[in-house]
Amino acid sequence: MKSKHLLIAMLCLISISLNAQTYEFSVSTETYEDLTGSTSLNNGTTWDDPEYYIPIGFDFQFFDTLVTQILIESEGYGGLLSFNESESIVPTIIAYGADIIDRGYDFLGGYGQASQSNISYLLEGTAGSRILKIEWNNVGFYEEMADNYISVDYTNFQLWLYEGSNNIEIRFGPNSVTQPNLCYDGAPGSFAGLVENVDYSTGFFYGEVIMLLDDPSAPMAVSTPSYYNIPYLNGTIPDGTVYKFEYTTVNTSDVTEFDGQFSLSPNPSNDYFKIILNDFNTNFVNANILIVNSLGQVLKDIDFTTDAINISDLKAGTYFVQIRTDSGMTTKKLIKKK
Repeated sequence: MKSKHLLIAMLCLISISLNAQTYEFSVSTETYEDLTGSTSLNNGTTWDDPEYYIPIGFDFQFFDTLVTQILIESEGYGGLLSFNESESIVPTIIAYGADIIDRGYDFLGGYGQASQSNISYLLEGTAGSRILKIEWNNVGFYEEMADNYISVDYTNFQLWLYEGSNNIEIRFGPNSVTQPNLCYDGAPGSFAGLVENVDYSTGFFYGEVIMLLDDPSAPMAVSTPSYYNIPYLNGTIPDGTVYKFEYTTVNTSDVTEFDGQFSLSPNPSNDYFKIILNDFNTNFVNANILIVNSLGQVLKDIDFTTDAINISDLKAGTYFVQIRTDSGMTTKKLIKKK
């Protein structure tokens, strides 16, 4: 029996802060086109829970992380991708949250059959404005195939990453879902979204989380899914739907000239962190340290110190450490792990 406990736990333990949002979500409709001239990842072999590394081809900014390659995660449903696999806490894109499988997969004989569901990628455009396109073509659904060893239902989708703008699009193509209860594992539909950091050892989400809910043709970006409210879409995503996550630049108007003179350590942190000064200076004399949540509420206000600052009373999530002086304010993001 397949184990999907990790992904379910990840959805049930979401910690979200959309008020300092890095992406603006929108929906549009465009004609879906299959990729031509793309590079196959599975090369004609069948797959289930695939794991493939894909070179992005350019520097791509995902939340605060600069990345050059992306991984289709074997831990997920087949449409979950992560960055910086060498790290323990990993930025993640959920392109398609349903348990997909190669339609040529033989449940009785295993991987021996020829693939009917190609996974491929294509880098298009000129330097400075390139697009990495990843395509899942004619994929089936695990539970629907497991029910009678025949694949009837299918879907098509693509993930696009844009150079320069750092925008993300998930594009959905032709599909047929006649048995949604099987295809979506008892849920009303699939799910999709962006997660700033996932700890794959615990299943916890940290930082910003943008998940989509309700009408798949016009979903809402939700900020507070819980164990009792996993954010599934309410139905099958229509052919031609495009989910766009537009990267927005963080406002730096309040950052002073001494921003680069300190850092937070450790970050992410469990119970304590310190402010590390890169060079001794007097800018922080008479400064205050404020710890602020994603709603802008000040949770701690203390005199400046380089001693360990106790945050054991804070819940897991993303916070902002502000240092305020007579000459201005600077802010750094802090992730509280547990």
